[in-house]
Amino acid sequence: MLKIFHLLSLLTQCNDVHTLHKIHAHIVTDGCFTIPAISNKLINSYANFNALPSSQILFHQLGNPSTIHWNSIIKAFSLGPNALQAIKYYNGMVSSHLSRPNSITFSSVLKACGTINATNKCMEIHGSTIRSGFSSDMLVSTNLIRSYAAFGGLVSMRKVFDELTKKDLVTWNSLISCYSKMGFHHDALILFDEMKSAGVGFDGFSLVSLLSACADVGALDIGVELHGLGRKNGFMDNVYLGNALIDMYAKCGSLDKALHVFNGMKKRDNFSWNSIIMGMGCMDLVTKPSHYSRQCCLLE
Repeated sequence: MLKIFHLLSLLTQCNDVHTLHKIHAHIVTDGCFTIPAISNKLINSYANFNALPSSQILFHQLGNPSTIHWNSIIKAFSLGPNALQAIKYYNGMVSSHLSRPNSITFSSVLKACGTINATNKCMEIHGSTIRSGFSSDMLVSTNLIRSYAAFGGLVSMRKVFDELTKKDLVTWNSLISCYSKMGFHHDALILFDEMKSAGVGFDGFSLVSLLSACADVGALDIGVELHGLGRKNGFMDNVYLGNALIDMYAKCGSLDKALHVFNGMKKRDNFSWNSIIMGMGCMDLVTKPSHYSRQCCLLE
C-alpha cells in the first residue's frame, strides 16, 4: 500500500515528460501498472503533458479498462483538436458493455461534441443521460447547455436548464455566458433578474458575462449597477472583471469611468491595455491612446 501511495505521489509531483518516463519505467519494473489507480494516474499524467499518443498506448495495454480509464482517455481528447477521438472512445465504451458511463463520462464527451459541433451526437447523448438517470445531474446538464449553445441550439439549451429541479451558480453562469456569447444579450440580463429572484448568489464570472452583454447593448445603467456589486462583494481584484468593466464603459461612451477602472487595477494584462487604447481611439482622443500604447510597449 505504501508503494502505491509513493508512486501516486511521484506522478502528482512530476513536472516534465522526461521524469515521467523514468517513473513509468519504475512502475513497469515493479509490476504496478495493473493497479487501476496507478495506470489511470499514468494515463492522466501523459495527457497533462499533451503526450496523448502515450496515453493511448497505455490505455490499449489495459486488458479490461474500467470506467475511470475510459473517462481519462475521453477527457484527454475532449477539448483538443482531436475531439472526435473522444467521441470514438465513448462509442467504444458503450459498445464494450463492460463499463457504464457516469456523469464524468457524459460531461467529457459533451465537451467534445461542443468542440466539433457534433449536433446529432449531442442529442443522442442527451437521450442516453435521460435513460441512465443523469438528466438531473448538474455537471452533465451544465455541459449539455454549453454543447447546445456551441451550435446554436437555443431552445434545447433553455429546455435543459428549465427542467433542472436544482441549479447551482455554475449552471446559472453557464446559461448567462452562453446567451451573451450567442448575441442574446437582453436574455442574459433578464436571466440575471431571475437569478436574483431565485436567491442565487453571483461571482466574478457572473459579472463578466453580464458586463459583456451590457457593452454590446449599451446598457450603461445596468453596467454601473454591476460595477457597484463587484465593489461591494470584493471582486475588483479580478483582472477579468476589470477588463470587462473597461470594455463596457468604453463601448458605452463613458471613457472617464473606463480610465478610472484602468488606473485602479492592481494587475493588468494585454486585454486591459488594448481595451483602454481602443476605447480612447473610438473617442478620438489621439494623444492619450499613443501615450498608453507607448506605456504598453515599454511593459512588454
